[in-house]
Amino acid sequence: MTPSNIPTFSYFRLWFGFIGSAITWVIHFFLIWFISEMGCLSGLGDQTLLGINSVVALILLMTIPLLLITVASGMLSYGIWRQIQDIERQSAPDQGIVYAALERQRFMAIFGSLAAILFGVIIMLQTVPLFTVPVCGA
Repeated sequence: MTPSNIPTFSYFRLWFGFIGSAITWVIHFFLIWFISEMGCLSGLGDQTLLGINSVVALILLMTIPLLLITVASGMLSYGIWRQIQDIERQSAPDQGIVYAALERQRFMAIFGSLAAILFGVIIMLQTVPLFTVPVCGA
C-alpha cells in the first residue's frame, strides 16, 4: 500500500464520531433544563400523560432519540477504528508512512468511541432524577 492509495475516511464521519456525542449531551442538557422550566411555568407539569407527569414524559421522549444518536456516534467511531486496524494488518510492516497517515484518524476514532460511552452514561444519569425527584414541586 503506497501513500497515494491510503484509504481515508470522510470528514463528516470522523468529526461526527469524534464530537457527536458531546454535542448531543449539550443539546440534551439544555433541553432538559428548558422543558422542565417552561413546562412547570406553563402548567404542563400539572397534567399527566398515560399516568406520568407530562414534563417527565416529554423529557423521556426527547432523551431516547438523543441517546440513540450518541450510540450511533460511538458505533461509527468504533467501526472506523476497526477499519484502521484492518488496514494496518494488511499493509507491510515496513510501511511506516501508512501508519503515520492514519494516526490522526485512529485518535479521533478511539476518542470518539470512548466519548460516546462517557456521554451516553451521562445522558442516562441525567434522566435518573426524573424518577426520584418531584417535578414542578409536586
